Amino acid sequence: MATPVKKSVEELSGRPTGSGNWVRYRERVEQVIDYIHSNLAESLDSDQLAEIAHLSSYHWHRIYRAITGETAAATVRRARLNKAANQLLRSDKTIAAISVSVGYPEIHSFTRTFKSYYGVAPGIFRETQRPLTQELPLERGTESGENGWVVEIVEQPSMRLFGQSHTGDYLAIGATFEKVFAICAVEGVLRDTSQGVGVYFNDPDVVQEEKLTSFAGVSVSSNVVLPDSLEECSLSGGRCAVRC
Repeated sequence: MATPVKKSVEELSGRPTGSGNWVRYRERVEQVIDYIHSNLAESLDSDQLAEIAHLSSYHWHRIYRAITGETAAATVRRARLNKAANQLLRSDKTIAAISVSVGYPEIHSFTRTFKSYYGVAPGIFRETQRPLTQELPLERGTESGENGWVVEIVEQPSMRLFGQSHTGDYLAIGATFEKVFAICAVEGVLRDTSQGVGVYFNDPDVVQEEKLTSFAGVSVSSNVVLPDSLEECSLSGGRCAVRC
């Protein structure tokens, strides 16, 4: 699972990373990220989020963008649409109900925004996307059914990851990734070659959802020092199935 790399605070704002002030700002950003993901049905306007961070609206916008590489509004939009996509694939809720549950009271606005993000309307997305629990074909260049996934077998190098553990629904790991990137930005450990990597340790068909364990990580080079606020995970290289 790859996540777009966000630039470091030093690159985005010209300020030094790792200072006491920036660590405190990062902790406030983490609090707001948790709040966003727990309250997607609410309005979540920028002034409200600035108040939760205990910062003026002006400083909040600058600090959030410096640490995360995007606006708070962009984070809210992505989190809402990701949750909507998950519900479309994993539930029988109506599109109208899903729209309201992710903060879009007007279904027309939800449909337009969803299509701009995923390229298709919610109804078509639900009809054409394969269930996440279906088996994937493992032969190079093969497909399974009309809407099957093409999977390629490739050799992957070993990877060193910094990140945090996540417990529970695998599809709710997004908030943990957001916080990991914020910490990495402030600690100055991101590089141009860094990428987000999700590691999933259990079979969701066997293990209860609340007991599922995973790891939201960012790839780092061998000489980077592990920050106190992150954990380390190592992945061995080898043959892997990759969706094309």
